[in-house]
Amino acid sequence: GGGVEGGVEKVVREDGSVELEEGTGYNKLSTILKRQFQKMDTTTTSTHTTELTTHLGIDPKVQMDVAEVYDFMINTLKSDPSLSSTLSSCTFVITDYIRSLTTTSSRTSDSNHNYITIQPSSSGLKRGIEEYQKAEVLKYPNQWRDTTGTLTDASKGESIKTWPLKLAVFRVNRFAMDNYGAVAKDEMEFSIPRFLDCGLGGWRLRSVVVHMGGYG
Repeated sequence: GGGVEGGVEKVVREDGSVELEEGTGYNKLSTILKRQFQKMDTTTTSTHTTELTTHLGIDPKVQMDVAEVYDFMINTLKSDPSLSSTLSSCTFVITDYIRSLTTTSSRTSDSNHNYITIQPSSSGLKRGIEEYQKAEVLKYPNQWRDTTGTLTDASKGESIKTWPLKLAVFRVNRFAMDNYGAVAKDEMEFSIPRFLDCGLGGWRLRSVVVHMGGYG
């Protein structure tokens, strides 16, 4: 049997399994991703990402953080004109700022982010978003030299200027420096709500990816 699904040909084998073949006019990476998620959805064992990493030009012998792979993949997809507008609506606009606490001097800059990194010490996603935007106060002897060259107490941090229109991705950073300067994995529990109300509308949970790897 067969059919067409989202521009990709669907082939049903005799044993009932489904295989996706590349359709015309579709970015090859999109097809590979569909195949990858199909494998993940139809098997109870671990799956390999060789086809995906090979297409992205990633050397499997070089250790990469999952966030680096995600950035690499999303930026590659954005280069496809048929997908760029959709993926642009999944981007955070983050304001990086530093402001004097005693004068009107300040410095800000905006940048686009495919995801936001949350620390597991926050114990939950909503609190993690709040802590992500919590300002650091700079005081003597770690003051900020403002635009006039004067040392001043200041607040420094990042804030979410614009939320994505369609999909918001959060990464929980499980690795951190311990008290001895070594990298350790944080095993504490972290709660993810099915529905997130951030004050700017609600977000419904679509998926959670758990990376079971270790460090080193």
